[in-house]
Amino acid sequence: MASTLKFHNIINGELRTSDKAHQVPDPRTEELLWDAPLATLADLDEAVKAAQQAQKTWGKSTIEERRAVLARIIEVFQANKEELFAILMKETGKSVGHPPSGARESRTIWS
Repeated sequence: MASTLKFHNIINGELRTSDKAHQVPDPRTEELLWDAPLATLADLDEAVKAAQQAQKTWGKSTIEERRAVLARIIEVFQANKEELFAILMKETGKSVGHPPSGARESRTIWS
């Protein structure tokens, strides 16, 4: 693997690895970029239950609380936008001059 990036599944706020992974290639060079963990059916069931529980809390939150959460998401994206954009470019095999659909808009939105 050429990359030092490590990806996880996130279930109920917990980073999870897996015994099985999908090897993600660069579409241009076919070089293996990184492994993406594959979730099990048990992982999926647990993630759905966690999401259903989280929805109960989110549904009770005020508009101000939701705005604060979304503002924090924007802040994290802004702080990491160059790295996220570079990952997206590698994953899709596109160059910066020809970003994948939506990438340029995403980069602008989070600027």
